[in-house]
Amino acid sequence: MRIACKILCPSQQLPLDIRRTCLHLIKQALSEYDQELFSQLYDQGSNRKGFTFSTGLGKGVCFTKEYIQLQRDFFELTISSGNLELMIHMINALQSQNGNKIETNSGIVEIGKVRILPDMQEHMASRATYRILSPILVRQHNQETKKDFYLSTKHEHWQEQLYLNLANTLQIETPILKQLVRFHVEDTKRTVVKFYHQYFEATIGKITIEAPVEFQKFFYEYGLGSKTSSGFGMLTIDESGRNNG
Repeated sequence: MRIACKILCPSQQLPLDIRRTCLHLIKQALSEYDQELFSQLYDQGSNRKGFTFSTGLGKGVCFTKEYIQLQRDFFELTISSGNLELMIHMINALQSQNGNKIETNSGIVEIGKVRILPDMQEHMASRATYRILSPILVRQHNQETKKDFYLSTKHEHWQEQLYLNLANTLQIETPILKQLVRFHVEDTKRTVVKFYHQYFEATIGKITIEAPVEFQKFFYEYGLGSKTSSGFGMLTIDESGRNNG
């Protein structure tokens, strides 16, 4: 299920770390709507929250070294999850904030109306091309330094690390996953994104995936890669590249 929430932004400026703004809005809406649900998601140490999101900034948007300049006074926050119960709570939480002005790291914004988006899953096939709506992060953990690094498709170990990330998420042994899922990344690009005062290497563009339909649905609903619930790895079906399997 996917929903889109209109976020009014009178200043027409957003920080480069726009995901932080969106997380602030989501957390405030959920905490005021249902403290128990909020605690389950954010106070009990779970890294994967069961949803992903992206931002629609509109045409003509300009990225500077300090901020994002919009050409309109709003942007759209799109949230996706295969957990219907969670999404119903998300809709109710955001709708309860309709018209409320909220102070964020990008200034004052106002939560607008929420709408349910059309379900694209009827188009799912064993081979699908996706547009990457929010950059894909692939985490590589260094056991010696205890530090994380993030790789784009331009890194030679990107695919191997993605398999390791997914094997952990899906609870499937990596060799089996490699037999079931194939990634084609010829139409991807490297980018760098800011998130909570850190800069991560990430992937944008289009990605083609060969996998059983149940895996395709998972990637579509929950996102692909690491930190999906922080607004990374959200995909949408590219109609021009759709290919039945």
